[in-house]
Amino acid sequence: MKQTLLIVLGCLFLYQGVLWWTPYASVLPSIPLLAQDYAALLLSWTWVQALGVSLLHSLILLLFLGLLSMGLVIIGLSLPWVKALVNQISEWMASTPTIAVLLIGLILFGLSGSVNIIVSFIVWPLVYERINFALTSLTEDELDVMKIFAPTFVEEWVNVRLARVVDELGSMMNTIFPTTLKILIMVEVLHSQTSGYGQLYQLARQNFQIERLLTLTIHLIVIIKIMKTLTCYFFHKST
Repeated sequence: MKQTLLIVLGCLFLYQGVLWWTPYASVLPSIPLLAQDYAALLLSWTWVQALGVSLLHSLILLLFLGLLSMGLVIIGLSLPWVKALVNQISEWMASTPTIAVLLIGLILFGLSGSVNIIVSFIVWPLVYERINFALTSLTEDELDVMKIFAPTFVEEWVNVRLARVVDELGSMMNTIFPTTLKILIMVEVLHSQTSGYGQLYQLARQNFQIERLLTLTIHLIVIIKIMKTLTCYFFHKST
């Protein structure tokens, strides 16, 4: 907690230095103005609603991608050619530049159907990699125990493999969920019909509200930090 406060104070001093000793003072808002806008957002139902929409959207997408990845891994364990094919597709998708996915997705699917497709295309390889590792990379101790006390098929999957997925949830929430949320908001900025957090960025940009752009970003950083802290508390994991 003390370290976080020191970092925050350091950032404030750095920002104030930028205002004093650079030409950006005429463009960037003052710290009191940022604090006022920060508080105003906290009391704004529009901000709460937009944040809730994006958080829920990200969680649903992540849950869907997790279940899809789990199904593909299970099938791949029985059919090696499926595993090889899925691994290759995941590698290709992970290697595709994000900007290319955005532009191609917007052209092919338009604004109405592009959000879920674009975000899933970018995030799915990350989810699949973690699920695949959790389900297939058993430790030496686990393999030795399974040789001595041979479990049934159900016991192996419930008590060993799926238990490893549960152990990975904390780490996944700390790494993949913030990535999913940030990519979703980035796509929402381009999607004029969305009601999520990206719409607030779009409105601030259209109205030339630099202080709103900054406070939206600060709020998002704080929210992600709080979520990571809660995740570490509940899952006893850190990244």
